[in-house]
Parts: sequence; C-alpha cells; structure tokens
Amino acid sequence: MIARYLYAVLVDHTATIASIRLHLAGPMQPLVRAGQIRGYRYGGSFTGAWDRGYDPQLDPRNRRPCPDCAANTASDAGTCLTCTTGEPGTTVVADPKRWAPHPGDIVPLTQLLHPQWRYPKGTTPHAWVDLAGIVQIGPAPAATGENGDELTPPALLQVFDDLHTGSRDPHVAIPDWPHPRFDPAAWSVAVVDAGH
Repeated sequence: MIARYLYAVLVDHTATIASIRLHLAGPMQPLVRAGQIRGYRYGGSFTGAWDRGYDPQLDPRNRRPCPDCAANTASDAGTCLTCTTGEPGTTVVADPKRWAPHPGDIVPLTQLLHPQWRYPKGTTPHAWVDLAGIVQIGPAPAATGENGDELTPPALLQVFDDLHTGSRDPHVAIPDWPHPRFDPAAWSVAVVDAGH
C-alpha cells in the first residue's frame, strides 16, 4: 500500500485548476524521477484540507448514485443505510484520485505567511517543495487553540525566512536568468497528495 503525504508546493500566483498540472510538473517531476515519491496529484486525498468551508465528500461533483438502493433511498430492509450522509440517493466517490479538483487547494502564499494562519487539525504539510528542492517538515507541531488548529512548524518557518532573505531561490531551476527579489504576492501554494 502506498502511504499518502500532504506536500505544500510553491507555484506561480497565476496557477488555476486548468493550469495546475503545468505548474506542478517543474517542482514535482524531479522527485518522481529520483524515486523520492511514486507519484502525485493535486488535492487528491487532501482535497479541501486548508479550506474550512469545504468537504469533498459533500461536493455533488464527488458523489454518484447509491449502488445499494439504485438512488431511491430505500432498500428491501427499509431505509437505505448506505446513502445517509450527503445528498439522499448518492454515495461519495471512494477513490480520492477521482475527486473533482477544488480551487481552494491553491492558496496565496501571503495567506500562509499571515501571523494568524493556522493549519486545520491534521493538515500541516509533511514537506515543502519548490524548484530549489524538497524540505521535509517532520512531525506535526503541537495543536493550538480550542479546535486543534496547528501552528506553522519551525522547519516551514525556516523555509519562509530563507525565501525572504534570498538564501532559498525558487527560481533556481532557471539558470543564468536575473532572478527577481522574492515577492510573496507573486506566489501561491498548492495542496498536493504525494505517494511514497
């Protein structure tokens, strides 16, 4: 079985659902070629992880007719128990690889840099990826707040500091090019499901 990990991947602020594959290829394909990961998918099993108002299992695009009651919410034993959550007569598409892409999985970097930003419980990234490479974030930080939100871990704070100071260059894969000073507003972060 392949283990799934949430990777935070730096992409240009112009990235959209329609263009995200191209934006992810540069930083993620070297990891696949080097055998560090088996594959990756935008969102995937982490679809909606940083969007508190979104539940992929309730998204109509991620539901299909219930196979147990033929979408009529009744079975031979009475009320169908398979399709009790969400839209009656439907069940969630079980494979996250088939979930509809969610625009909330592309987050402006400035949002993550805000001092009040907290990761919803269990969604702190396992790794940071940009064109300069990968940084393993390590174990999840201690929860904070009543709802269990998580602080940005020290390893990720260091990445942010290195980007600001120029000691980490997200343009490194573009040789002999005058690299502009790092501007957080020019970047977004994509939620990526990476498999090991």
